Amino acid sequence: MILDYNRNDMFLAGLRTVIQEKKAQAVPSHVLDIGTGTGLLSLMAAREGADKVTAVEVFQPMADCARSIIQSSQWKDKINVISSRSTDLSSLATKPNIIVAEVFDTELIGEGALRTFKEALDNLVQPGCRVVPSRGRVWVVPVESEFLAKFNRIPRLSEGDQPLGDCPGTAAVYDVQLSQVLPHQLIRLSEPILAFSFDFGSSNSIIYDESFDRPVTCTKSGQIDAVMMWWDLDMDGTETSWIDMAPKWASKEYHWRDHWMQAVYYLPHRVHVEENQAISLKCSHDEFSMWFSIGEECFERVYCSCQLHTIAARQTIFSMNELLENDLYRSEIKSVGYLLFYYH
Repeated sequence: MILDYNRNDMFLAGLRTVIQEKKAQAVPSHVLDIGTGTGLLSLMAAREGADKVTAVEVFQPMADCARSIIQSSQWKDKINVISSRSTDLSSLATKPNIIVAEVFDTELIGEGALRTFKEALDNLVQPGCRVVPSRGRVWVVPVESEFLAKFNRIPRLSEGDQPLGDCPGTAAVYDVQLSQVLPHQLIRLSEPILAFSFDFGSSNSIIYDESFDRPVTCTKSGQIDAVMMWWDLDMDGTETSWIDMAPKWASKEYHWRDHWMQAVYYLPHRVHVEENQAISLKCSHDEFSMWFSIGEECFERVYCSCQLHTIAARQTIFSMNELLENDLYRSEIKSVGYLLFYYH
């Protein structure tokens, strides 16, 4: 992750903007770096002219690593490393006026970003504190994809044979490199839709549990097998520096990453739509995860009822579907079944 140069450049650009703002206001800049890791963002902040940096890291070996790196730098007198979880701190000796934190995963909020920012804003920093990144947006696109459906659909030996019932699977995120899904393997049924927007600089706007009805106009006829998702980050609120996780075919400035990917979510039921049809996409999230449904279905998260989705990896379910679609394999399975029945 530390070798993601675009990520580093965008955090640097965000820090530069907000630190220069404080300088222009003749206000000393005190940066709170949450989850400092190796101390990279703290060193960036100090190099950009921050007057003071408080770095927080809960994992003791990593905090020791950050201290060692910082002590060998020319900014060691500006940076203080605290071994703690930020949400376990009730206050700091002096309150920072800038927060920087890289606490994101493929699902954006899966590492606890919402609580991290909300509690830091409430307990640790000055009013009007600037945050890097400033906000995050989540984009979704409903797709038809037999290929992606195989990672969730219950395998069946023959048409109509459903020994495990009609289980919707699990609402859990499936992180994939959508840029590596071939063009013929999915059909986008609408333009990207803004599912969620998170203002990381406003404690009052950070809500752990939310649901929204998002209107969607279908651009093609087809069957919605899944919803694909990615996010972007506005680093300083100026909309000039972005980290964009859109796949290659949807981004003008694509950067390949493996520590963050795009995501696929499966709906409780597949839905057929017509071109120009208006539908409602129900978008929900809690503190750590997201889920989606269509139309009249409720906002409640679905859970696996067949147990297969809880014990088998998605790649395993895909392999089972691939095998059972192989005519020779199906024929052999049936032959073995007949022999077992005959000699029973």
